Amino acid sequence: MNSMIAIDPGGTHVGVCLMQLREDGNNSVQCFEASLDEFLAIMHQTLVESFSVIIYEGFRVRDLGALVGERPLTVELIGAIRLVWAFHHPNLVEQLPSCKTAWPDAELMRVLGWKPRNRHARDALRHLCHYLARTGQHGTIEQLKTANFYG
Repeated sequence: MNSMIAIDPGGTHVGVCLMQLREDGNNSVQCFEASLDEFLAIMHQTLVESFSVIIYEGFRVRDLGALVGERPLTVELIGAIRLVWAFHHPNLVEQLPSCKTAWPDAELMRVLGWKPRNRHARDALRHLCHYLARTGQHGTIEQLKTANFYG
């Protein structure tokens, strides 16, 4: 089984896209938004499950004012992702937010025939699709068309 998880970390919600491709063809994709507590439970779950790749959206500071005031939860969450998963999953992939522009809603609908309902879940799916395209796994993108989609 080939399984991947893509994450779009946010301050209050985290977009998650879980993809499982099975040899029997019973493929599934689950895209959803999770609260921070729900996401921490997912992180714990992935320590016992095997994912071939974990993809997450990185963070670049363009304005230092963005880090003043409120706690930078997105930055903290990315730190937790890197700390926890770097030791357990050798295929931890950081992608920039800009890669999502290659997969606008219209492209998700054209290529896959569906898109998640909420923004963070769509962004996680965009990261998954970008990773698959960038690494030449176009056949896997084709398999997503026939996957059982949840989200």
